[in-house]
Amino acid sequence: MRLLPALVLAFLLSACAVPYNVGQTAQTTPEGSVMPDATFQYASHDRLREPGEDDGPTVMVSNGVRLGLDAYSDVGLRLVGTGAVVTYGRRLAGDPASDAGTTLIAGGGILLGEGGHAHLEASVVTSSEPLGTLTPYGGLRAQFLGPFGSDNESVGAIGVFGGVRLGKPELAILPEIGIFYSPTNAALETDWIVVPSVSVRGEGLLRALGL
Repeated sequence: MRLLPALVLAFLLSACAVPYNVGQTAQTTPEGSVMPDATFQYASHDRLREPGEDDGPTVMVSNGVRLGLDAYSDVGLRLVGTGAVVTYGRRLAGDPASDAGTTLIAGGGILLGEGGHAHLEASVVTSSEPLGTLTPYGGLRAQFLGPFGSDNESVGAIGVFGGVRLGKPELAILPEIGIFYSPTNAALETDWIVVPSVSVRGEGLLRALGL
């Protein structure tokens, strides 16, 4: 129930866009713990625009939460505009209590902006042990959006991302940048998208919001 106000706020503030950001290290959420986050993302090109619209940049504000299921896995919910994405994270390598290792995060959902799309995604995240208060991370990410109607195109993207966690798992800022190959049929438009983003993540986020 403590998370309900944060999720309502996320619904009101979120803008519809393709969610390229990952915003976490390989460490999954500890069993029984709740880990909220908030993300601001800028993408150099908009793949969810209506046919005939300019291929300009787009921004996204989204909020999410992850719940630890056991020592090796967690589940997450992210609100993106009027849509939502559910993902499952599974530790593949490394001590689950440590940042060092590799985790697979995969899932899907629905993005309702610009006619509506079904969304599928998968990310492989690897990170090292913290270097003081800095924890580098990075990996590969792929996603596919299929439109509900016939007017919009399917959207696919595959790319790499990298970032650093500044702070502790309890409350940290995570600047990140991703470069994605996302083919488009539009003339004079690039197939590449650059996506810088910043996330705030950790249990301390709820305390900072007074929740």
